[in-house]
Amino acid sequence: MRRYHNKFSLLVVLLVSLLLPAACSTTNNATDTTDPAEPGSPAVSNVTLPAGFRATVYATRLRGPTAMNFGPGGALFITQLNGPENAGTGQVVRIDAPGAEPVPVLENLLKPTGLAWRDDALFVVLQRDVIRVRRDAVGQLGEPEIIVRDLPFNSRSTGQITLLPDDRLLFESSGTLSNPESGKLLTLAPGEETPQELARGFKNAYAHAVDPATGQIYTTEIGDGLMNGEPPPEEINLVQPGAHYGWPRCYADREPAANNGGTEEFCATTVPPVITFPPRTTPTGLAFYAGEDFPPDYRDALYVALWQGDPPRVWRVTLSQVGDRVTGAATPFIDGMERPMDLLPHPDGGLLALDFGAGVVYRIE
Repeated sequence: MRRYHNKFSLLVVLLVSLLLPAACSTTNNATDTTDPAEPGSPAVSNVTLPAGFRATVYATRLRGPTAMNFGPGGALFITQLNGPENAGTGQVVRIDAPGAEPVPVLENLLKPTGLAWRDDALFVVLQRDVIRVRRDAVGQLGEPEIIVRDLPFNSRSTGQITLLPDDRLLFESSGTLSNPESGKLLTLAPGEETPQELARGFKNAYAHAVDPATGQIYTTEIGDGLMNGEPPPEEINLVQPGAHYGWPRCYADREPAANNGGTEEFCATTVPPVITFPPRTTPTGLAFYAGEDFPPDYRDALYVALWQGDPPRVWRVTLSQVGDRVTGAATPFIDGMERPMDLLPHPDGGLLALDFGAGVVYRIE
């Protein structure tokens, strides 16, 4: 087990985090938040799904889990805060099999929110850095090294990191009103040391997913502040290389934000969202599911985890081509989770759903 200490911390600023709890109502029965069910038990009753689906507990005893990904050998790796958000006590833990105890493999991380494997190297997004940890021939992790340092930062969580089909890593830098052009999606190819801009005009492009059928990239966009006196809706966007997505001058379907200098002329040059969700619902998880174990209406759909809402919920988004635009229609998929955080297809079938509030991974089948 290796420890990583962030030696490059800046002056502490007041953080307004997307992971801070907020009071939200729910229509589902309350459950014991420490352990709603034992792994391997029958379908849990606190999670509500469409007819024909069930949820079982895949992993539990997690502490503020933020993201998950499968690694070498089929183990599930999870980033978690493991304490107060900015305490620097974050971890990466390994789940060797359903129901197995979480085993820490990295510790003392500052706000880890995403992880990805590329070959035998683990990449983890921290508050402002991306680190790489190489795995040796016997499977042991070496010393972490910072490969991207001091990403632009708007006091929100930095977001996830995604391995693209061409082996580039995808992650974000957050937008701020003092530096609006900093809100970008970035890529890092093997052998590169400097991230390359993929697209811009984002406040917080937190989570990403690749359509396995087309290779197209989708991203969430978490809004903030006020646009024309109102909080903006949350967005799901289809990423077009080199495109601008409007923030902070435009919001929703290319609406000008006059308070941020938006104009109809500029907003007409930006890319509209595929679908929007209500303001401050905070989409933190995004995944395609194409497994044949799901009914036809639920295959090749985009699943979105909203960390907040009334209630917090996972939605199924069906995509359609309308003229030159891709649009989406959303229907509820999972209710009863405390804080839906991340989504991940299981290679053997089913969709994993990570609950930040309960510290649980559910398997939806």
